Amino acid sequence: MSFDSLSIDFEHQEMICKKYLRDSKVRLALHHGVMGMKPIQAKLIVGAATLIIISVFPVFIGFYVYFMQHVEWRKGSYYDIRSQVYSLFFTHYANFYILMGWAKTVNRYDDSTAILGNITIDEKTTKPVVND
Repeated sequence: MSFDSLSIDFEHQEMICKKYLRDSKVRLALHHGVMGMKPIQAKLIVGAATLIIISVFPVFIGFYVYFMQHVEWRKGSYYDIRSQVYSLFFTHYANFYILMGWAKTVNRYDDSTAILGNITIDEKTTKPVVND
């Protein structure tokens, strides 16, 4: 079993400190000696935190405005794409509807569903695409 001299010194210091702190006069003197003391780092930390907050706030506002300007045109672009898709869908839908109406007019469209057969559970749920 080997003892590190550092651990023995630490145990010795701890034992002496406990003896000193048991004495009320020493404990009271230590309390009064340490009570009003603040390390210089405490003031530096408050100053550094204030400086960082003051410097980061304008950067945050700048990035917010910058990104909002760049996202705004993208939003408009998405609205344009959505409008184009709607117009394309309804154009194809209208073409299909007109083609079905023309096919029914020239008797090229069979709405009896005889070609499909009975694909539904209830026969009444099948409706023709073009109404009479």
